[in-house]
Amino acid sequence: QRAGRAGRVKNGQYILCADLDLKDRLPYSEPEIRRLNLESVVLRLIKWGLPPLEFPYFHSPKKNLIYKALKQLKIFGAISNQEKITRDGEKMAEIPVSIRSSRLLMEAQKSSLEVMDNALKLIAILETKGIVNKEYLGEKYHSGPINSDLINQLFIWNNPGINRKTINHKKFSLAKDIYRELKNRLGIKKSFRGISDQNLKALTRVMLSAFLDHVYVKTGKTYVRDNEERELDRTSVLFPLLPDIIVGMPFDLIINWENQDTGEKEKKCLALITFATELSAQQLHEFRPYSYFKQQEVTIENNHCRVKNTLFFGGKNILEYESKPDWNDPEQKSLLLPSITTWHETNRRQLTFYPRLNEAKKYYQQIERLVTQAKIRIPSLSSFDKLWNQYLFRELQNHFKTDDLKLFFNLHPGFLNLNLSQLLPREIIRELIKIKWPPVLVIREDEHPLYRIKNKPFIKLNMTRFEKIERDNLMLPTGEQTGLILNDRKFMDWDVAVYHFNRWKKIKIFDAKWRNQKKVARVEDLANISFPVKFKSGQSKTNTPFEFYSAPHIEGSEVFLIHFFEEKTAQTYFESIKDEWTRFLQKYEKEKIESVFKKKGWKVK
Repeated sequence: QRAGRAGRVKNGQYILCADLDLKDRLPYSEPEIRRLNLESVVLRLIKWGLPPLEFPYFHSPKKNLIYKALKQLKIFGAISNQEKITRDGEKMAEIPVSIRSSRLLMEAQKSSLEVMDNALKLIAILETKGIVNKEYLGEKYHSGPINSDLINQLFIWNNPGINRKTINHKKFSLAKDIYRELKNRLGIKKSFRGISDQNLKALTRVMLSAFLDHVYVKTGKTYVRDNEERELDRTSVLFPLLPDIIVGMPFDLIINWENQDTGEKEKKCLALITFATELSAQQLHEFRPYSYFKQQEVTIENNHCRVKNTLFFGGKNILEYESKPDWNDPEQKSLLLPSITTWHETNRRQLTFYPRLNEAKKYYQQIERLVTQAKIRIPSLSSFDKLWNQYLFRELQNHFKTDDLKLFFNLHPGFLNLNLSQLLPREIIRELIKIKWPPVLVIREDEHPLYRIKNKPFIKLNMTRFEKIERDNLMLPTGEQTGLILNDRKFMDWDVAVYHFNRWKKIKIFDAKWRNQKKVARVEDLANISFPVKFKSGQSKTNTPFEFYSAPHIEGSEVFLIHFFEEKTAQTYFESIKDEWTRFLQKYEKEKIESVFKKKGWKVK
């Protein structure tokens, strides 16, 4: 019986039962200001212009609690690094909830009314430490992709009828009072009975923003933050999953347990995490909660690009990983380009397009001389290096899609077919064409005079020289395609010229090797062949072998193979001798059989 009650209505006695002797007890209980977090108090003092470390408190709190409060206020954006109150901090100081809940409210105000309404419910759930009873074992009450205890309790709130057995009605009543009070203070009249899938993501971003200081990383079966190790509460919807990263509230649960060694009852503290929400690098980047940012660093090893990603949340580095470049991300692409251009500067002498770049530079020096001699009049002329760097950046911006730098620079058509028309402004190109520049085309250090036929440039080549050049050799530095004069025949189309050359070369090979040539053949080798037979000899300009045809030719008892330029001619010839060839084969087979019998001494009739 307490001393204050004993003897009040009749005689009695009291016995003081204490765990500690009276001499070990404090005269008075510890003041609340020394026991609780001081974030809201310190924020209001700063708002009023009073330095929290120098303020004359009635009961002075410990300095480390004030420093801890200042640190938290900076993390949640209520004060600046210089400990000045921010615009958000001004509003947060007016809301009668924790700094965590007020940050959640600040973020909710950036979204729709539906998000705002549900955010107030989350605050009420946080302030009452949950609305579920002891019967609740961590069942998930929503089927969405978000794994979160707070979101789960929100779904229980929004469906109280079917979740009656799970709800702690006393806490739920208190949470609804907090919810209504916040709505009245904020002047919000509209209510929502749920939340749409579209707004659930926005609400998740809002909720994550309130837990930016409590990010835990899994180590084994426990979670660690700042060297503090905790376990996930078994009633969490995340307990079966145990994701690699979570956010949540730390909670110390004191339980009585029996020591197996001594058999005595002892108190044990369980370091738990409640109100947990799953977190990942993908979710962080998708939701972008308050204070999240990603730092990226480009590395190039063995001619391949890699991006080192460092994720910061709540002012801390929470995750590092390496990834391939995402060329569809404009922000990442702009980060990559300077590193790629630097790599190009170091390695361009080994790239296949470097000779073309040098050639373009030589032509550019000719243009500079033309400008100096006033043969062309243009407003201004940038340096070659500046023009090249501008073009390089454009090509990378528009076409770079691989992490293999060497592959791109060696195969990209914009570099392989490089000419001044890609670097110079159009008005300069028009001026150069007008003065019929250049007068010669250089192909493999050989100068070929240019002929203008109806304002179109042509060069004269014999077939032997034409065989050694490629299509891109005929591109003038102005971007004009040069025509060809081959054996006094004009060609503007490269493919037509190649066809003409191939036919010329094929005739040349046929005349030299196969025309009017007869090759002795054995009948037994030809007996089972379908004629005309296709065979290959020599190569065209496109590196495909030429095809010729052969058919049998009978002279008495001998057989020869004769050759044809075209399949049609060979077919016509063979049709004309087909019957003769059949009789010849039959006679050959008959004589072959007779010779076998004669060798055995048999007479053949």
